[in-house]
Amino acid sequence: MEGSNLNDLPKDCFCEIISLTSPSDACSWSLVSRIYRTYADSNDVWERFLPSDYKDIIGSNSNTDHPESSKALYVRLSHHPILIDDGNMSFGLEKRSGKKILMLGARKLGIIWENNANYWRWISLPESRFTEVAELVEVWWFDVRARLERRKLSEMTTYGCYLVFKETEQGWSGFDERPMELIVGLNKIKYLTWAPTERDDGWMEIEIGDFFNDDHHRDVAEVEVVVRQTSDYSRKSGIIIQGIEFRPKQ
Repeated sequence: MEGSNLNDLPKDCFCEIISLTSPSDACSWSLVSRIYRTYADSNDVWERFLPSDYKDIIGSNSNTDHPESSKALYVRLSHHPILIDDGNMSFGLEKRSGKKILMLGARKLGIIWENNANYWRWISLPESRFTEVAELVEVWWFDVRARLERRKLSEMTTYGCYLVFKETEQGWSGFDERPMELIVGLNKIKYLTWAPTERDDGWMEIEIGDFFNDDHHRDVAEVEVVVRQTSDYSRKSGIIIQGIEFRPKQ
């Protein structure tokens, strides 16, 4: 119709259009005008950017003070992951896509000899999101594993898996003498030298590997992630494990 523009669209139609874009696009729309901001910031739009099962996920966390708006919740989860699963797992969102980020805390991992105080020590750190972290005293066999149900992750998404840790005051030793063995799901063993990178939250990480979470693996309900070094029997010490993170790759 001649002379018509976006302002003539009903609110429901306008919100539907914005919800088919992306969170960053919605933020751009909100800068255009006051009326556009009302539509772009509405729950009708941001509810579509949140994972469809987010209420079930955060509903298990009775200590979470949920923001009033869907956009506020999205922003909060993209900057400050919340604890779920009795505090043993964290849930957040990738800022640009809204896809899920999950981290299994150290207590949720399979760590060989984790309950032997000669090898591992369970401590608390104020900078950790979890109540307990695992400090390595010394081992000759290093073997850490995580298992996660695929349905808990975002579908049709490539995920990277990362061991998240930091050095003790004494520093680590023994990890750079031989390559680490890394396994993700049904992929072949990969070998990688010990070369961690620093994270924005002050911890360090090593990428264990990646996998594509799609419908073709419905018969494989879980993905297992393994990082180990057991072949050289060298003494290893000096790291504190916070967890293993499953994070969408760009």
